[in-house]
Amino acid sequence: MELTEIERTRIQLEESYRQEIRIQQEKRKKLTIWTVANSAFGLWFLSTVVVGLVTATWSWQSQRVAARNAYYAQTNKLWRELSARLFDIQLNAFASDNGANYVDLSVGSIYPEFEKRTFRSLAGELRAICPNSNTRDLYDAAATLERVRPVEGRSRAETWGGALKWVVQSLNLAKPNDCSYP
Repeated sequence: MELTEIERTRIQLEESYRQEIRIQQEKRKKLTIWTVANSAFGLWFLSTVVVGLVTATWSWQSQRVAARNAYYAQTNKLWRELSARLFDIQLNAFASDNGANYVDLSVGSIYPEFEKRTFRSLAGELRAICPNSNTRDLYDAAATLERVRPVEGRSRAETWGGALKWVVQSLNLAKPNDCSYP
């Protein structure tokens, strides 16, 4: 059964009307996030730019955390090394007088990398990486400790007592917790 001319015209008019309606609806259609994300540009943008930014941010943050951890580890190692050496120096200073008129500042080391370094050198490094007033005092106290000479008629403990007390107080004030990562 064939369609009459009137029926064909009616179907064509209906189809053209539907086409017009579709065009009007597409014009009114709002851009949603899903529409943009699902477009070719949206997929390219998400796959390159956003993923690249997330990767770069993650890498930067990881490096920052690693640097901060290394900073605090070094600060703690220096403080522990200085504390251990100061303890040995105190033991040496207040040990029984065996005729020596000096206190041996070249005591042992607890970390191999600091073995050949002096007390003052370690205090200077701590002052450099943690520049607050307490570490400056510790460095000054360490410098004074190296310059202390025996006084005639006084024991080693009397001669070294004041300098050691200053170093102990300075070291107690220069705790690694007071150093903040720059």
